Amino acid sequence: MYEGPSVEKAILLINIVEMLNAFLDPLLYVLWFRECRFILMKILTFFFPSMRGTVEQMRIDVYDIVTVSQYRTSTVL
Repeated sequence: MYEGPSVEKAILLINIVEMLNAFLDPLLYVLWFRECRFILMKILTFFFPSMRGTVEQMRIDVYDIVTVSQYRTSTVL
């Protein structure tokens, strides 16, 4: 088998593509599923407190749970 620079470059390119894939897959899954996006947004509220209203609305949308909060619009009996 030939072990020249072109083979080494091809192997390096394949390794780079595999590393990018391994890095991007978890990010794409987090953005794809609403529950994961919700948790990521909850983490971001630590740094951006103004997002709390958006996160609370997303929690209600994702889990369809209404608790006693300022965002409750109707009474469920």
